[in-house]
Amino acid sequence: MKITKIIGHYIQLPLKEPFIINYATYDSMHSVIVEIHTDTGIIGYGEGVADEHVTGKVQLASMLI
Repeated sequence: MKITKIIGHYIQLPLKEPFIINYATYDSMHSVIVEIHTDTGIIGYGEGVADEHVTGKVQLASMLI
């Protein structure tokens, strides 16, 4: 089995209730969904939520890796 295609989807999801932490309040969360296709027809998905204060990376920069 070999990976034939990788697609990154940048999304922003509204939250049912605001997420409040000591440095910010979020009404929505940014996320990167990764879609991986194989030569056998299997498709897998993964998610990453880049938080600049935690990872040092911004959301769009995560799409470029």
